[in-house]
Amino acid sequence: MFGEVVGFPTPSRPASAAEECLPGWRRWVRSEGNPHLARSRRRAPKKESFRHVVQRFLTATVVSWPADGSLAAQAQPSLWSSLVPLLLIMLIFYLLLILPAQRRQKKLQEMLRALKAGDRVITQGGIYGTIVALEEQAVQLRITDQVKIKVARAAIAQVLPEKEAS
Repeated sequence: MFGEVVGFPTPSRPASAAEECLPGWRRWVRSEGNPHLARSRRRAPKKESFRHVVQRFLTATVVSWPADGSLAAQAQPSLWSSLVPLLLIMLIFYLLLILPAQRRQKKLQEMLRALKAGDRVITQGGIYGTIVALEEQAVQLRITDQVKIKVARAAIAQVLPEKEAS
């Protein structure tokens, strides 16, 4: 018969289990010598279930499954080896973010407590002025000779040095 290949099923020799996985190849070999015709008669491959796809992905990439299929047989990492990276990250965040912010806040509070009449200041809005009067939560600033404004004490951004004030 045209197209027969040694080792593949013939009418006298049925297909083995290993050969059953090659139905497309077997169909091409038995075709009338036209591979395009054989391809057009192929069936669409069966879709795998979602469970099989996920299991194959996990087996290949994430988890090495023990022979019995249970994850309990694998060694569990110690508590310290899990916590050390987390504690290290928390320490780095504290040293790089929280501690400098606390220092800046403390410095600002000290500057606001040390305000006195006659200091030249800049507000957070960018207004330059001289402190005329102090209240508990507010400060009265003189901007020009006849213009005075009242601003919150927390709105003071910085005190100007004496040499810049004149």
